[in-house]
Amino acid sequence: MTGTNRGRLHVYLGAAPAVGKTYATLEEARRLAGQGVQVVVGLVETHSRTSLTSLLDGLVVLPPRRITYRDRSYDELDLPALLSERPQTVVVDELAHSNGPGLGHEKRWQDVDQLLEAGIDVLTNLNVQHLASLCDEVERITGLAQHETVPDELVASADRIELVSVEASALRARVGAGEIFDPGTATAALTGFFSAGRIEALDQLARRWMSEHGRLGPEASEERGSLASATVPGDDGEQQGDGRRVDSRRLVVLLSGVHEGDRLLRRAQQIAKATGCDLIGLRVREPSDPSVAEPSWLQGQRRLLTELGGRYAEVGAEDVARAVLQFAASEQAAHLVLGASRRSRLYELAHGSVVSSAVRAGPDLEIHLVPAPPSRRPGADEEEATQGPPPRLKGGAPRRIIQWHRSELPLRRRLAAVALAFVAPALVAAALVPLRASVGLPGTLMALLVAVILVAGVGGAGPAALATAVGILLSDYYLTHPLHSFRLDRLDQISALIAFAAVAGIVSVLVNVLTNEAIVGARRRAVADGLARLAADCVAAAGAPALLRTVETLRRTLDLEGVAVLRASGPAWEVEASSGERFPLRPEEATSFVEVGAGLVLVFGGGRAVAEEADLVQAFVSEIRFEQERIQLERIGRLGSPG
Repeated sequence: MTGTNRGRLHVYLGAAPAVGKTYATLEEARRLAGQGVQVVVGLVETHSRTSLTSLLDGLVVLPPRRITYRDRSYDELDLPALLSERPQTVVVDELAHSNGPGLGHEKRWQDVDQLLEAGIDVLTNLNVQHLASLCDEVERITGLAQHETVPDELVASADRIELVSVEASALRARVGAGEIFDPGTATAALTGFFSAGRIEALDQLARRWMSEHGRLGPEASEERGSLASATVPGDDGEQQGDGRRVDSRRLVVLLSGVHEGDRLLRRAQQIAKATGCDLIGLRVREPSDPSVAEPSWLQGQRRLLTELGGRYAEVGAEDVARAVLQFAASEQAAHLVLGASRRSRLYELAHGSVVSSAVRAGPDLEIHLVPAPPSRRPGADEEEATQGPPPRLKGGAPRRIIQWHRSELPLRRRLAAVALAFVAPALVAAALVPLRASVGLPGTLMALLVAVILVAGVGGAGPAALATAVGILLSDYYLTHPLHSFRLDRLDQISALIAFAAVAGIVSVLVNVLTNEAIVGARRRAVADGLARLAADCVAAAGAPALLRTVETLRRTLDLEGVAVLRASGPAWEVEASSGERFPLRPEEATSFVEVGAGLVLVFGGGRAVAEEADLVQAFVSEIRFEQERIQLERIGRLGSPG
């Protein structure tokens, strides 16, 4: 449901933990119930505080859904039961909570969004540190990283937002009295997170966010009283009637697998919002990365990118700098955001510098260099990666793109290999001159072969052939009798040098082939991931009917024993469509599963792909989840946009 049929969202934003946001939520629930509104408490964390449990008296409390995973039990929101009962208003505590394993949604905010889509009003709450755009500032204030976040778009689209705040002295008094923590931990809390300075800084941060979104003051809440008239300050750019932006500029951010990658993303989102650009996260998959599965750091950054309203793309290339600039040019990007590199000068000589190449690219691309946090150790190992966004089709619908680059090594790397073709054999020959009497010509040539292989690995067959020629000349002049001449008198010496040249040539070609295969493999993996994202776009956008028609195709393509679409029916599951002889009857029985619609779950059974290509199945599942989140956030953004 959309428009006026969508439920109303009422959010209590806590300026700090324990300021009373749950208390305020339950008080509002009691007020509504007293007016005859059908209110159901979906889930509330009382932490055994009598002040909270007493507020539940007289309210209808839905039993939580108990999830068991690895001998641990979790109480979660029973979303199917709420959708079945369809009360007027539902109370859902802790909007930023991550759901336990085995549920259709990974985040509680997604449960809330589905309730709103079903036309159910929701009372919920969260603390300011859980707003996705403020994580870095909160970490700087508190020294603690936040791993559970809520997209700003969802909170900003609420019909009513109320800031819950108390004086720092009053909150510290509650902590000191043991009302929030055990007496043994209260002292540490007062000197740590709940210091007066931190509480005041968080309060100011919350008020600034409220002010930026036009929600500071009671008159702002009244203006947001109905969903139909709700507006959220939008980015610069022309808006169509359905909230889609047209003719917008683009900002590309190069993603990294290190800790500050999240910080880089948030900074890029701030620049994109200030400049009115679409945010694009780009990953460059290098052949040196042997992993086929999506690394865990990339999953986290892609999820954050989705929450920040950005899009993801991926290219495969050996020359990272060139690939980034080509992608930015193809997207007609106006801005490029890069993190300060800690690569050594030697590495940049061999692979090129993205920053230096971008600066020389020309005046049409504005470069933003984000420094690393001062707490990071200089010289720490860093894994570069890149991803890129889909351009828009006519009508504003995004599509995924895959880019190809020529299989050539960076110029600096080839030049370094040519230099190494002279240096490496010379160093080997110099080291063997004192040992030439004992090592002999065969031992000398074996040592030179190692140098040739090293050169081939750096620059390919051409520099390796040069290293072979240099090695033959040096061994003939310095290590073969008669010394200091290029004359050979013995047939065995001539045969040995010819054999060395042949072996070195064969090995160089093989090393060059392996290097090219690594480059091609990286591109193929990028293409495979891109195709999975394309399929996820189609599946997620087309809805359940189109998905049902693809079940058989999915089973054959992934070579699975069974694929099915299950529909939630209370605590049970009904088979909506299936393919194969052995398909799971419940999500927890499946090898992998993903929610693809309201109450619809796509489940995958065992098979060759599960045993040999599990990464492909997981990539497909992950892509659908990312696409579902993107569609949710785009819909939420349209609901909160003018027009």
